[in-house]
Amino acid sequence: MNNDQAPIANILTDSPLCFTPKELSERIADLSGLIAAGNDSHGAKAVKEHGVKGALQLAQEGYKPLFADWLPFLRSAGAPGLRQCTDVRSAGAAGLRPYSAAAEREWTRPGPDGTADKTPDGTAENARLLQKTLLRIMSTLDDTCVIHRVGYQRAQGVKEEAKALLDDFSEDGLKEMKKRYDSEGISPGGAADMLALTILIDSLTQ
Repeated sequence: MNNDQAPIANILTDSPLCFTPKELSERIADLSGLIAAGNDSHGAKAVKEHGVKGALQLAQEGYKPLFADWLPFLRSAGAPGLRQCTDVRSAGAAGLRPYSAAAEREWTRPGPDGTADKTPDGTAENARLLQKTLLRIMSTLDDTCVIHRVGYQRAQGVKEEAKALLDDFSEDGLKEMKKRYDSEGISPGGAADMLALTILIDSLTQ
């Protein structure tokens, strides 16, 4: 390990990976503060041209919207089976459910219409909660993936449409949105990344 890597290793290993949200937010900010910003990515271009916050800027702020909004929203309905905060130094695998063939068989992947009726614990309720959490993120995040694909103004429209669907949620509305966005080439990859991160952080925080 060289001298540049040592601070990162210290941040990752000097305590168990089971935190309060405030502790984890601060650690993420500390760690990402060691990363230099790039200039040639699509996200970096959106940050420069439109003044939005990209992935690195959000991390350097400790993912404030995640901890203040998206994580509380995810937890608002209880989300049984999603949370497992564990000391990984004794349990391993970052507090996450270990892989097993049985767990793999429980998972129903999204079908052609983009929806799924099961999550790893087999409940439709969790699937709907994750769909709604994704819409919540889409409605508040300046998604640089969407900005790159369809421009800043259309990306603002996507945020408004996500909020409207969340306020009046239905499976049919979700399917219609997916069909329309497929035809427009809209892919909210940034929001999807933030959903995955929100689920991970939910498993690592008390």
